[in-house]
Amino acid sequence: MNRIAVLIAAFVAVPTACFAQADWTDVPLQFSLRAGAFAPTENDLQDLDNVWFAAGADVELMKGFLTNADTVISLDWFSRNGGSDSNVFPLMFSQRWYQGSWPNRTYFHVGIGPVFTDFRPADVVFGARGGFGFEASDRLFFEANFYWSDEVTQGFNVIGGAGFVGVRF
Repeated sequence: MNRIAVLIAAFVAVPTACFAQADWTDVPLQFSLRAGAFAPTENDLQDLDNVWFAAGADVELMKGFLTNADTVISLDWFSRNGGSDSNVFPLMFSQRWYQGSWPNRTYFHVGIGPVFTDFRPADVVFGARGGFGFEASDRLFFEANFYWSDEVTQGFNVIGGAGFVGVRF
């Protein structure tokens, strides 16, 4: 329980301190949904299944904490069996850098945050992700990410890659 409290406190405190330092009034938001597949590279997860369903939602703030970056808050879902158990929910606070001209830009991002799992028993651990994407139009994009987490209660890490097709609103 202490680990959960520390992760939640860190996930709330760091962005709150950063938001307090900057003027975030009238910052435009952009929403997106993604669907694809997660391929675990960790042996214990591969024993459950080699390819998992993956979905995600992003809220992008058109302002970043780092130079020339945008802030993205993402919630992903990895499931091997449609949600009955063995689910992974990474909640990532990321910085994204774009290259090229809109709407056919490329981007890369890195982020950290809690990873919620419901392998019996459920657990919350620290995680990170990094990835890149390509915007095929003003709404359609493709994204590839690599995920890593600390060791969960069952003795393994959530490590793997995911590929997504997404749409922005």
